[in-house]
Amino acid sequence: MHLPVVKSYENFVNEFPERTNINIVGIRPLRGVGCWIVDPGVVYIAIDNMFGGEGRLPPKLGLREYTATELRIIRRLVDALLSEYEKAWKAVYEIKFDFMRQETNFGFAKITSPSEMVLHSKFTIEINGRPGDVDCAFRFGCLSRLSRSCTTICKVLRASPMSIGPISSQIKCMRRLLQPLLCLPENKCS
Repeated sequence: MHLPVVKSYENFVNEFPERTNINIVGIRPLRGVGCWIVDPGVVYIAIDNMFGGEGRLPPKLGLREYTATELRIIRRLVDALLSEYEKAWKAVYEIKFDFMRQETNFGFAKITSPSEMVLHSKFTIEINGRPGDVDCAFRFGCLSRLSRSCTTICKVLRASPMSIGPISSQIKCMRRLLQPLLCLPENKCS
């Protein structure tokens, strides 16, 4: 996992090629939308594995449209990612994702205005030794509702020692995820 970054939606969109697999999701109870972007290399390796391949060949990346079968496989992958992300956040704030649609062009996948800020998280996953990125972006305004819940967690995380065995990696990960929210003015980040 990379550190989450707060940036304008326009800057986020400009980081990706013109044709990208974009999955639009609703976020309950935050009343917002977000998007998940699966790297084409990850898509290729997942599809190769689904059809019995070993994922060892370099991905055939291009600007072609995904087939209906490929879109279904991508959807299964995204559903699994959303489920795991919900589980990861459950201790902090219970959220549910509602898959809305898939797009391949950001012109049809606007989750907010270009100048509005989003929280961009990038995860690198590895399938058969081949790394690929999965990116998600959520409108920062909808996430600010979490800041109140994060205040208590902020105090616990700041007070907890970093060397308490297996939990320490979970604490480090949670600190990374919450850092942008903990730095909102009402939380007086230090």
